Amino acid sequence: MLLCPRAAFLSVMAPSDDQAAALAALEAEMAERKDHLRRTYTAAARALRERIELRAHRLPRELRDVRLRDLPAAAAARSAGSEA
Repeated sequence: MLLCPRAAFLSVMAPSDDQAAALAALEAEMAERKDHLRRTYTAAARALRERIELRAHRLPRELRDVRLRDLPAAAAARSAGSEA
């Protein structure tokens, strides 16, 4: 007869070899999924940075710092400069 009911509970919860193997397989699967998600995120972040950089380089350097409200005046000055 067991004196402590907790000891009986712990003996039931002790992992068997099959349970240990299942836990090891689960941990390996989780690690694999985590690595896959990390690689996917890294690739998506790299692609986003490249697209943003390409969009930034579409603008001429002199227009990159111009505010939107000043853009029509800057464009008019730029076209007047190219006509002369």
